Order: sequence, then structure tokens, then C-alpha cells
Amino acid sequence: MITASGLEAAIHCPASAVLPRAYSTSAWAEDGIARHEFLRRVLPPSSLPYEEAIEFVPKDLRSQCAAIGLAGLDDLMGDCRKTARAEVAYAYNVDTGVVRELGVAISRQYAKHLGVRTSAKAERWICGTLDLEGGSFDGSWTVKDWKSGHGDVTHAKENPQVKFFGVVLGKSKPNVSKVRSAIVRLHDDGRVEHESRATYTALELDTFADTMGEAVEAVAKARRHLQVHKTVDVVEGPWCRYCPAFASCPAKQALVRAMVPELDAIGNRIAEMTVDEAGKAWATYKRIKQIFETVERALKDRALLEPIPLPSGKWARPVEFERTSFDAAAAVALLRIKGASAEEVDALRVRGKVTQIREVNRPR
Repeated sequence: MITASGLEAAIHCPASAVLPRAYSTSAWAEDGIARHEFLRRVLPPSSLPYEEAIEFVPKDLRSQCAAIGLAGLDDLMGDCRKTARAEVAYAYNVDTGVVRELGVAISRQYAKHLGVRTSAKAERWICGTLDLEGGSFDGSWTVKDWKSGHGDVTHAKENPQVKFFGVVLGKSKPNVSKVRSAIVRLHDDGRVEHESRATYTALELDTFADTMGEAVEAVAKARRHLQVHKTVDVVEGPWCRYCPAFASCPAKQALVRAMVPELDAIGNRIAEMTVDEAGKAWATYKRIKQIFETVERALKDRALLEPIPLPSGKWARPVEFERTSFDAAAAVALLRIKGASAEEVDALRVRGKVTQIREVNRPR
């Protein structure tokens, strides 16, 4: 079953939906769950005051949630506030155009709540959970999504995840005049790092509904090919970053097989390389690093379930220890709750220069 979060990968690389998948809970996913819980507490019917709702949030996320509650939520939602809901799960059937609301806070257990008995029928549905929805008096609806972590996020105008919810709201709500979306990238301390907004026309949503249908057909074709030939063609791109099939991707495995024997040679030759050769080595390093980090996360997730014996005689297992540190993010959240303005908080930031190696445009 394709999900809204995996829709971009499925559209561009149908194989991503049929290759063996290693699901793990990332720190960013856990952050998202905490933000959803905060939103559900401050919205009707709970309608807790921000200062009370924030007490249920992990300390390292309080600054983000305070920023959402005191600015991002009110500024965008406006008169949507009374109808706003968080973490609503929907399912969309690409054959019939039927939309089903599966529930609120169902922990992504889509198959259970969808109640479809056969996998063939389940594959005709796309499911997803939105961060926030709300309807205005003029018949327009808004969907908002908050992102944390690193890496580029496709603009709201073209983002398949929020466009999916645009289709869902447009087809399931009465007398919809238009659907708006916003994607907000949050910094760890709650600052808005980037925000993109879009308003979808009925034609755009109808066209995207067709695109989803084509994606489901392409995934079904890729699944049949994999079953018969034990292999499947993949398409690499930005959508690879969070693909749950990353570790089993033939392209990534081929790259590792080809490059691992050469890594030592590259390391020994860096000082002698031309600038162009160093650039190619950098590109290889970035691709290999992403694969190694994916394998590392998967192994650590396995070690959380059971200790792993190592050839050295040691074991990889969780080790707990105490650490004391000053929680700057929690302090910023407290200042905001106590009434400090954004300018006052910003005045406390210590600014200085650091040097980092980053990928930028050609230096002058």
C-alpha cells in the first residue's frame, strides 16, 4: 500500500514501493508525533491553553511547539481554528475516487482501519495522515505540514504529499471552493527556516488524482516484474533520501560493490588528485556515506530489539548513562510562553563565525 509520505518516491520510482523495506522510527518522525499530540491538545475539543499543552511536550521540542502554537497556527489557520483537526488519517481509492476517513491518531495503522481483506484490493488505496486541516467560512480548506530535519523539501505547489491531502479534502468536504497548503520547515529552536504555500485549482487536483492512479498502476507492474524476474528497474533522485527500500535498492547495492574496494585508494590519493578528480571523489563519498548511514540506522534499530554479537567478542546493545546539559530549546520555549517577543529572544542569541565545508555555487 502506498502512503502519502512515500507517494513522491512511488511516482518517480515505482520500484521503491515493492522492494524489501526496512521501517525504522527516525528522530524526525518521533518529533512529528510529538507535534501532532500538541496540536490535538490545543485544538477543539480539548482547547488547552498553550502553557498547559506545552507541559506534555518533550523538553527538546517545546520551542518548536511554542512557535507553532503562538504564531504558525494562528497566522495560517485564521477562521479555520474552530474546524481545525490534527493527525487525521484518510484513504483514497484511485479506481473509484472514494475517500474514507480512517480516524484520528491511528498510529499509521492504515490496513487495520481500512478493513480491506485482500492485498490486491488494499493496493488500490493510498493512505496518509495529515498534520493539520481546517475549513473556512468561504468554503476553502487548508492543510498544513511541519517538517524538521535536514535536506530539501519539494515546494508545496508540487509536493505529492500535501497535494494528496488536497485531493482528499476536495473530494470529501462539502462545497469546497479551493484548497490551500503550506509546508513549514522548522529549526530545532522553533524558528521557521523555510515555508512554502500553494493554492490548488480543481483542474490541478483532478490532474494529480490521475497521476496517483498512474503511480498505483506502475507499482503493480513493478511488483509483477519483481516476482517473475527477481529484479526491478529503479530511478534515483531526491526521493531516495527517505525511501524505506533504500538499503535493498539495486542501484545502491551496485554502487557499494563497485566503490568499497576503491575507498582506501581514494583516501590515499586525495592529496595528489587534481581539483576535478577531488570533485568526483566528493560526489562518490556523499553517495557512499548516505548508504552507510542507512545501514547504521538499521543495525542500531536491530540492536534495540536484541543484542548483536560482534566478531571482536563484544556486543552491540543499548547502553544507558546520565548526562547533564543546559536545554537551550526549552529555555527559548519558556521565554516565549512567559511573553518574551521574538525580537527579545533573538537578542539573546550569540552570533559568531564558523567555517564549514558545504556545497555551494562556484566561488568568486
